[in-house]
Amino acid sequence: MNIRLLLAPRWVRWLVMVALMTAIGGPLWIFLMPDDGSDWTARAVQIPVLSIGVATLLIVVQERFRQSFLAVLDGLDATQRRQAIEASQRGAAPTEAPVLSAAVRLCTLLVGTRLRTPTWARWVAYLVPAGAALIAVARLVDHDVWRAMAWLAVAVLMAVIFWWDARTLRRLQQQLNLLRATAASSLGEVPTLAESEYPAVTPSRKVWLIVVGVVIAMSVIASAAAYLMERAQPGHGITGRSECGKAIATLAVFSEREDLTDSQSIVPGGPSLADYEKWSNEIRTRAAQVTRSDLAPRAQHIAELSGQAVSVVRETRKVPGTQREQLQQQVVYAKLIAHMYDEAAVVLDVCHS
Repeated sequence: MNIRLLLAPRWVRWLVMVALMTAIGGPLWIFLMPDDGSDWTARAVQIPVLSIGVATLLIVVQERFRQSFLAVLDGLDATQRRQAIEASQRGAAPTEAPVLSAAVRLCTLLVGTRLRTPTWARWVAYLVPAGAALIAVARLVDHDVWRAMAWLAVAVLMAVIFWWDARTLRRLQQQLNLLRATAASSLGEVPTLAESEYPAVTPSRKVWLIVVGVVIAMSVIASAAAYLMERAQPGHGITGRSECGKAIATLAVFSEREDLTDSQSIVPGGPSLADYEKWSNEIRTRAAQVTRSDLAPRAQHIAELSGQAVSVVRETRKVPGTQREQLQQQVVYAKLIAHMYDEAAVVLDVCHS
């Protein structure tokens, strides 16, 4: 953790964290979530809510660390405090006894806090980038390149954070050795910390209750915001809540009339030509509502194919021809329907990926 940021006023830390979470976590949130067909604006509105919630959680969880650090620096003026903070992390040891003593105690606190992290917690943390990398591979196998890249970015980001933290710990240990040697020679003793001066390893019950409350509130607000935005969009309904919903509604109109998709029914004596025309018109109406770039062309093509299928029926009804000619027309119709099913399968793959 950055000591200067940790000791800054709470509102400053909160604003910085919200900005960082929005800038880094926002794009990842959009790309990491499964494609359930929801509009990207519905997800985008969740980003500030999540950023505010996570920032609030961090402020609450870090408070016990902040109080411990402030206690070590108590009694120093602004200049001495700045010198102690700088000396606790890098550079030469300060010459003033109060500043040197505070720098030793602060550096001891920084190192001790990291070393007191439970072993199981470290292992769990190390599993995060490994798990993200495995998910990235799985997404790549499924040809979901964008989400594979997003999960890979998470894996790399977490790995870099852990590497940087380990590097920082080694540097702090070296700096602590330097400060202790200087204090032993100039002060005659090495300042130490009592056990009670270290922050608690696990948060208190009060902190846990606050965390749970913030998580619940964050979930409710994010879900409500997405729901309200989605309701405000045209076409909201059971089958029209999203672009995928609209595309699937098009497929439903096409496939639910099995009597019309059966090539044997196009000869005289089958469903009326008006039924076929009504069926095709409804497919066209539904397809026109789909605007998403990876779905609209497929839906429009299904609508176009339905129009061609109706033309085959119209021609067959107008001039029935011989049995051989009717059979040829049925083959043509069956190929058009098969092509429509192929396009429908692509739409379903996109929406369920």
